[in-house]
Amino acid sequence: VYGPDPFKSFHSVIELNRMDDLSYKTRVMRYFGGILVSQQLTFDKIVVVDEKGVREYLFNRANMSSVVKEMYE
Repeated sequence: VYGPDPFKSFHSVIELNRMDDLSYKTRVMRYFGGILVSQQLTFDKIVVVDEKGVREYLFNRANMSSVVKEMYE
């Protein structure tokens, strides 16, 4: 852990391509949606890595929605 805020160095990674069950993917997205609502944890960005490359978004409700839409396409 580095820097003045020890939680700034933490990140969460979920490899959605390893999940086959649509309901499980939905639960993962609801988990992150709950984090947005409760503000118990804070994330700076969402990083999507897939066959299209690496894309980064700010962690907010609109971008989370975009990631969910991409996931189902």
